[in-house]
Amino acid sequence: MNNKPTPYFSLGLIAAAVTVLTACGGGGSVTPTISGVVATGAPVSGGKVSLKCTSGSVTGITTGTDGSYSVADASALVPPCLAEATGGTQALHSIATGYGTTNVTPITELMVASLYNGNASAAFTQFDGVRLQTVASAANLATAKTNVQTYLTSLGAGTLPADPIGGTLVATSATDPHDAVLVSLMAKLGNKTLEAAGAEVTKVAVTTGTSTTTTVAGVTTTAAATTTTVAGTTTTTVAPVTTTTSTAAATTTSTAAATTTSTAAATTTTTTATVTTTTVATGPVGDAANGKTLYASNNCGSCHGTPPDGTRFKTLDHNSSLTAEYNALNGSINTIGSSGYGFMNGQYKTLTQQNLYDIAKYLITPTSW
Repeated sequence: MNNKPTPYFSLGLIAAAVTVLTACGGGGSVTPTISGVVATGAPVSGGKVSLKCTSGSVTGITTGTDGSYSVADASALVPPCLAEATGGTQALHSIATGYGTTNVTPITELMVASLYNGNASAAFTQFDGVRLQTVASAANLATAKTNVQTYLTSLGAGTLPADPIGGTLVATSATDPHDAVLVSLMAKLGNKTLEAAGAEVTKVAVTTGTSTTTTVAGVTTTAAATTTTVAGTTTTTVAPVTTTTSTAAATTTSTAAATTTSTAAATTTTTTATVTTTTVATGPVGDAANGKTLYASNNCGSCHGTPPDGTRFKTLDHNSSLTAEYNALNGSINTIGSSGYGFMNGQYKTLTQQNLYDIAKYLITPTSW
């Protein structure tokens, strides 16, 4: 069986990478490139861009004064790739699904966070090429874009461009609509970090209520409802009810003695929309599958057993709640005692908060062992 992963990039890009040019009797192949703009509204000048791909990597590509960068010869790289840009106030991440343009912005940071359970930095630091091939599918990227748009709408930060990753971005132009959204997003976030915003994007959910239309004796009533939940705050919007009433035509009967006119009574129907409300938990969410990977890659089993051995956790209790397990892990690593950091001597201090929640989720989920 051939288990070799297949990168998610289009046949058109593959063709572009291997097209043979013939002119003036000579020939040569097109050299694939990966380039784009790093910006937070303003361009990130003098920053450094690194790429980790399904096969191959590159580091230290310097951005220009307009935020642009370019890997002039990407032939040693096999997309998809995760990109990281440093040099601004916060590290930014993006996904290159193929050769060509890959912008790196707060918007792409939130998209990567949506794809990786809220932590884009951890996805790059603990790069997994096999997982990236699944994550970078067109369907997953479309969902991530939808989640980020819902989040931006909740902030009043505007509308995403058609292609935030591969589209045109002129970070030095006040009239560029792509750049305008970046400026608005950063202003709305204020002092909130992109890591915190990324965690909120993972809690976005949109549920559309049932639309009901009923017509009885000429009366039509329609109602619909939409519920949007962002970071635990639920907003329900019910569309205006439209009612149309028609009355049957009058009937006239004439006799020699008298004329009688009767009108059919109007019928009124009231229809109430069925509203489905989904409330997303506001607390941290752990990913047991990623926690299992972190548990193995950080060699936790050398002390605590593989699978995890409850008798070897010291202060940890693998039957406890997610919060209790996280607190025990965090205390063991980050609490400074008389002999330095916690029981594990601070050697795991590079693990992020989300990493610890993922490991905690793994420890309290025996079925994932």
